[in-house]
Amino acid sequence: AALVERDRSGVGQHIDISMLDVQISLLNYMATMYFLSGDDPHPIGNSHFVHVPYNSYPTADGHLVICVITDNFWQNLKQVVNCPGFDKPEYDGQPGRLADKAYIDSTLADIFKQDTTDNWLTKLNEKRIPAAPVNTFSRALADEQVQYRNMVVELGHPSGKSTKGPGCPIKLSRTNEESYKPAPLLGENTDELMREVLGYDEASTAELKASGVIG
Repeated sequence: AALVERDRSGVGQHIDISMLDVQISLLNYMATMYFLSGDDPHPIGNSHFVHVPYNSYPTADGHLVICVITDNFWQNLKQVVNCPGFDKPEYDGQPGRLADKAYIDSTLADIFKQDTTDNWLTKLNEKRIPAAPVNTFSRALADEQVQYRNMVVELGHPSGKSTKGPGCPIKLSRTNEESYKPAPLLGENTDELMREVLGYDEASTAELKASGVIG
């Protein structure tokens, strides 16, 4: 925004951004609701204060999240989980589901434990219900899109061994070459730093090494 304004006015400006300010701005509509009501919202875990069911649930091998934010999603979810206890007219609207949130959440938790995350996601996706896995490191780093975006890269080591690490999230359209090198070995750049940063000559550096001041 500052660059666009500079192009229009010809005058630059300093941008002041603090992490605390950013966190406060992310309170968004919840902060507005607090000012309107005067009530501090209490912690509700991963659930939503309006939409039900909207939460994380354990599965047979992990956890998943579903976000039922419309009544149509609720009808589709009923077809997936096939729970007779959900066939109540009052549940067909959000107010009824919110009033019985504890029962719906606990029942879904018991149902989702009966199958794996991937199997549930397949069924939920078929019914176009917003859902996603709660990723472990291994699952997130093996994700097809993550791999395609080169967000997992090989990191070589002077010893000849290699490992993997996260790639660079900034993808440039023109100067887009990505290269990675390992962290230096202990003491690898000592001579260079002594000479270029601290101004020591070769003899002085050798003397410090001999006396054990530097390694």
